[in-house]
Amino acid sequence: MKILILEDIADPTKGGAENSMFHFIKCLNLCNHQVTLVCSEFAYPKDLKFSRVEILNLKSLQFRSSLSFFNNVRKLRRIIIDEKIEFVLTHTIHNFTTLRIAKIGLQFQTAVIFKWIYNSKNIGIKARWGLKSIDKAVFLNEFVKDYWSRQFVLNRIESIIIPDGITIDRKDMPLINRFKNYLYVGRITEGKGLKILISAFELIEGDNLIIVGEFNPLNNEYHYELQELVKTKQLDQKVKFHGKKELSEIFDFYDKADMIIIPSILPEAQPLVFVESVMRSKLCICSNIGGIKEMCQDSFLFFKPNCPIAIANKIRELENMEKEILANRFSSLREMLLNKYDKENTQLSTIQFLFEV
Repeated sequence: MKILILEDIADPTKGGAENSMFHFIKCLNLCNHQVTLVCSEFAYPKDLKFSRVEILNLKSLQFRSSLSFFNNVRKLRRIIIDEKIEFVLTHTIHNFTTLRIAKIGLQFQTAVIFKWIYNSKNIGIKARWGLKSIDKAVFLNEFVKDYWSRQFVLNRIESIIIPDGITIDRKDMPLINRFKNYLYVGRITEGKGLKILISAFELIEGDNLIIVGEFNPLNNEYHYELQELVKTKQLDQKVKFHGKKELSEIFDFYDKADMIIIPSILPEAQPLVFVESVMRSKLCICSNIGGIKEMCQDSFLFFKPNCPIAIANKIRELENMEKEILANRFSSLREMLLNKYDKENTQLSTIQFLFEV
């Protein structure tokens, strides 16, 4: 099948959703689908080869001005016609309006993979209007489906729930239940709860926190606030920022850590750091908020969001838990995640649902 991926930012280093789409394209190629990529920003690694992917850069796919928008729609229609596209796929609602207009008079199917939730009440009338062009939808979990069902009328759209998977890089090690070195991995944004996490380490004597992730270049103020918080609480020797790292380097950080912490204060769809951590034989405690609750149905790793004391108490609780009981609960969790979040299985299921009749 000839498939067009409509992607705002084609850069697998920007986050989990972008990285997932990148690997999804590779899987499409392995299944002998022909893929055209249309994006506003392209930064795929140069050493990766895509024999059946054509990169066509469009600077703007959003309704910034009527002239540029309709110019881009005309370009998109030309690409669809020239490449004889049969299916268009996106994972952002900002492209719905573009798709609905581009589809006028043309015969192709459309789908969206809902990898996000928006912590905003303003979804927009244009997105709701554009949704009428969508034929199929994939949701990561029930939490994401419930969220979007409140935003849009989805009854007429054929849909399925398939989680985002990871390439399982399993490392079997004895489970640690005495914690000294802690790790945060992810974007450095306000909704991730890093102020709460840093404040928790004021309550934990002698322990160290490593923060790995990229600051938002458009929000230097938040970067400054975090660094000032560390200084104010005199945690300079305990809390260290290591910036953005490649995945292979992140695995090294996982292996050196005793525990990983996800302190989000806003709901997340499906934080894959949780799965990656557990696959490296490391406990990962997390805020009891958003889609994470479907990833770990045993609540022994959850803590109350937006509460430094809750983080400190959860760490003490796990240290005081009988080692055999902790190991058994962790082992059950690990096997469940191994079966549910294998990337090859989830991607093949998605391809089968979307493209195979």
